[in-house]
Amino acid sequence: MDSADWMGSVFKTTSIPFVVNLALAILAGYLMHHYFPDVTRISELLSRL
Repeated sequence: MDSADWMGSVFKTTSIPFVVNLALAILAGYLMHHYFPDVTRISELLSRL
């Protein structure tokens, strides 16, 4: 963090994990909406499983 470009290195090292987590969250949201369209809370989903 002493160099002037430390923010660039932070974004560079965390961009791939961020994109992977974002893709998994979108996929999970799509699947939950597809199979349980009337569920509005995660607790409702877990009680139905």
